[in-house]
Amino acid sequence: PIAISGDKALMLAGRVVTSVALILHELATNSVKYGGLGHAEGALRIAVEHAGDDRGSARLLWVEERPGLEEVRTASGFGTRLVERSVAHIGGTLSRRVATGRLEIELVLPIVIDRI
Repeated sequence: PIAISGDKALMLAGRVVTSVALILHELATNSVKYGGLGHAEGALRIAVEHAGDDRGSARLLWVEERPGLEEVRTASGFGTRLVERSVAHIGGTLSRRVATGRLEIELVLPIVIDRI
């Protein structure tokens, strides 16, 4: 299952739309191949909120759960490097935590221009 929660009234600045789309596409692709969306017992939760900083950033928390997840998410391939470079290109930050059966990715992206 997929669950999405949070502030749905955040608006992206036009200059970052392509990068954010690329980041989300890569995370979803990896989830299907190796993570929570590629396993019958897997799950994906996405939470989005205004980060509350002076840059107008959004915080996106991507959480995947599935048995054995930590065993397949240790390598750093092309997609991982693509996400890291895309986040850096738009001035964001990325942190990744892997635990037993769980992957958490936190993105802070300076992309919010206004609330709808």
